[in-house]
Amino acid sequence: MSALPALRATTLKNAQQERTTSMHLARVPLLPIIIALIAVSCSSSKQEKAQTEGSEGSVSSKHTPEVIPPNACRIVATIVEVDSSLKGTSEKDPCSKAPCNATVRIDSVLGYGSAFPKPIGEGSVLRVRFALTLAATDKLSPDIKPALPGLRRGERFKADLTAMPTMGSSEPSYTIQTYHVQQ
Repeated sequence: MSALPALRATTLKNAQQERTTSMHLARVPLLPIIIALIAVSCSSSKQEKAQTEGSEGSVSSKHTPEVIPPNACRIVATIVEVDSSLKGTSEKDPCSKAPCNATVRIDSVLGYGSAFPKPIGEGSVLRVRFALTLAATDKLSPDIKPALPGLRRGERFKADLTAMPTMGSSEPSYTIQTYHVQQ
């Protein structure tokens, strides 16, 4: 039975040592530790900034992806065929003055906006309406800024393709508002 009081004494001594140790840890000033962590964090961001400097000494901005509008798909495509018929609804409609419809081949899909109805594969061939025509807009509609250069068969372009549901068809109707000619 003499072992029991010795065990209690050892347990009590260990508990007192743990309290003393935890009290010493609680007394460690946290402010210098926090300041040191902030200083290390700031110096690492300076190093990142130095690494992004270009050869001219200017800081290059990090690439931020362009936002794709809802119900649109950003594509690079090639004009396969231009429908030369004029299908404007009025004299003011640009499609009554120049062709607006073409068949395009999708060369690459750069991304989708939210709610785009159906994925498009590379190599797909689609019938597309160009809202501002396939002709150059500088003379046709001088109020369009920046002026569009026009597109012909075989030319590549980058554009946002919008898709709208079509009554009585499972395929949406595709429209392009503006585009950029690719080399």
